[in-house]
Amino acid sequence: MKTKPTTRARHWRHKDDAGAATAMPATRMRWWRFPMDENSRTIHDDVRQRAVELLEADVGRRHLARELGVSDATARQWTRAFAVGGAETVLNAGSHRKVYDYETKLAAVKEHVERGKSVRDVMVKYQIPSESSLKAWCRAYRRDGANALVNKRRGRKPRSSEESSS
Repeated sequence: MKTKPTTRARHWRHKDDAGAATAMPATRMRWWRFPMDENSRTIHDDVRQRAVELLEADVGRRHLARELGVSDATARQWTRAFAVGGAETVLNAGSHRKVYDYETKLAAVKEHVERGKSVRDVMVKYQIPSESSLKAWCRAYRRDGANALVNKRRGRKPRSSEESSS
């Protein structure tokens, strides 16, 4: 008998035969997930290839989602990525990270936030295949202004020459 989820969303409370509450581990709940291949992509390459074929045939995103059994959000992302960069963008999505310069980020964000252009139009104009990148830049711009878009170093700080010589 299922009851409401606990504070940890990945476990559901169940009652055993004696009526004691038990937790079902999250591994038992993952049976619906799409199997992953050897390079850890959640959506297989053949599904992406079929998506490209359908997008080239000019089908809508809802038909694409229904046909391939993917979420509507995934179909929307692929449709926008296809509009930006064609088949290669959909097939290689998530396989590499592109770093955009400050000027491109600022121009794209201002186009959307201040001029009211749609996310899709801005993505196509500035060749940004990732909707989430553009939305993250817009959030940062609204929160902290233009300085939030400056590219920052990532990773561990380099050791200074003084520390490495001692």
